[in-house]
Amino acid sequence: MSRHQVFSIFCVVLLIASAAQGQNRSSRETATALVSAQQQAAPTDRPPASMTAESYVEGARRSGRFMDLTLKDAIKLALINNLEIAIEDFNEDINEKRYVGVQGFYDPIAVVEGGYSDNTTPTGSVITAGAGVATFQSIRGFWNSHLTQNLPWGASYSVDWLSSRLHSNSQLLTVNPQYSSTLALTFTQPLLRGYVRTQTKRQLSLINLDLKLNQSQFEQKVADIVRKVNDQYWELVFSIRNQSIKRRSMELAWQQYEDNKKRFDIGTLAGIDITAARAEVATREQDTIASAEGISTAQNSLKRLLTADPKSDLWNLSLIPTEEPAFIEFKVNLDEAIRTAIANRPEINQMQIQLARTAVDQQFYRQEGKWKVDLITSYIATGLSGAPLKNGALNPDSPLFGALGPLYSQVFGQDFRSYTASVRVEIPLRNRQNSMQLAQLNLQRLQTVSQVKNVEEQIIVEVRNAAESIETNRKRVEAAKVASQLSVERLDGETRRFQTGLSTTFLVLQYQRDLEEAQLRELRALIDYREAITALQKATFTILSASDIQTAKQGNANNTNPQEPKSKN
Repeated sequence: MSRHQVFSIFCVVLLIASAAQGQNRSSRETATALVSAQQQAAPTDRPPASMTAESYVEGARRSGRFMDLTLKDAIKLALINNLEIAIEDFNEDINEKRYVGVQGFYDPIAVVEGGYSDNTTPTGSVITAGAGVATFQSIRGFWNSHLTQNLPWGASYSVDWLSSRLHSNSQLLTVNPQYSSTLALTFTQPLLRGYVRTQTKRQLSLINLDLKLNQSQFEQKVADIVRKVNDQYWELVFSIRNQSIKRRSMELAWQQYEDNKKRFDIGTLAGIDITAARAEVATREQDTIASAEGISTAQNSLKRLLTADPKSDLWNLSLIPTEEPAFIEFKVNLDEAIRTAIANRPEINQMQIQLARTAVDQQFYRQEGKWKVDLITSYIATGLSGAPLKNGALNPDSPLFGALGPLYSQVFGQDFRSYTASVRVEIPLRNRQNSMQLAQLNLQRLQTVSQVKNVEEQIIVEVRNAAESIETNRKRVEAAKVASQLSVERLDGETRRFQTGLSTTFLVLQYQRDLEEAQLRELRALIDYREAITALQKATFTILSASDIQTAKQGNANNTNPQEPKSKN
């Protein structure tokens, strides 16, 4: 190659280099202008307010209007103040009053009466008042008392004490004036229908079963509330932790933005990377702001469970859960869980109570279809005293002479007594109403038995689903934990690559988002795992014992001033 050709090639290379340098300078100036314009267009270049502001917990503690809340305290507060439980307490009180009212059938009844009469009537009979007497006169006073009572086995008795004094001008009276008294005891005992299984006994048995039903429903209501409080407590924990994760993700994006600005200033990074980082900060700031609404919603839902008073001071407090959703090992024996559920579930217990109610009615109506055979006995003691007459003159030697003393001596001495015993038989020739009742009760029993089997199948499916949910969420927790750890390592590696110029802003921001999502998935898996455990405890109805709750009622219905929380200052 000649020197002329070499010189020509050298000149071409110089021209190309000069053009490239000019183009780079132009691009650099353009990028600088673009960044300057962006910075001028932006209102500020300071960190987002949601990043520098206090976290939910920090703000609550600084305000002094907060409540540190454990899960057990939340459950206790909910059970104290819950209106639904108070309503169940009213139902129990109503049934207890019904029971006392029905027992009133066995209360004895006493009746006391007394009176006076003075009668004067014309007479045309010599026998009545004597010869030459145109009027018949009689003066009578009486004082009586009665006592009756129904007995629990179907019998009844009555005691009657009858006393009177009579003075008359009748010629037929051999004792005038005269005192008379009668003591009568009557006892009636059903031998077939109405024996032991009476209508009152039936009502008392049904009310007793209603009390058991009310207790079962009460326990079911308590379990439902405990389940809701458990779930809502952990949802509040999730919302608070969710905001923390999003704040941390926003901080990482801001750090990347700050780092990008420095690299741009020294000329190692394009201006578009600053724009991408700042846009990502803005996006994550929106997510952080939106997460505050989730905290508010979760907190209000929990407060609704904790208090029934819309004016309660609790609504002005910030709730701070003190428990973390740590992983706890929970082993499930499926066969044992199913047996426990079948034995404990209130739904089955309530149906068994319904079967018991049907059995009580069946026993009653079977006896009502029998003959009515009543044994009736009575004992009567009488006495008479006064002024005995003999040949029209007073006879003081008569044993009837005297007033109340001899009278009562005769009655209680049983000088004049009588006994009576009789049997009364009532035979139903056709009793279609009773037969209809028995047939209807038998159908109800068969229907309830079928319902029990159906509910048992539903409970078995529920327990199986809850057990599978626990196992699934356990695996989710394990996988999410590994994914979170790997996401941290991957972000660290990609950040180091970016610092050495081997990666891009896009990849670093993408890995930051991946880390945020991995941490949220791990948190969600932990919360779901804890809620799945609660669901299984509810399905097997061991949730009350697991929460150390005794279902003895405290009479909340009469408590007009339920406990309210106080703020911590």
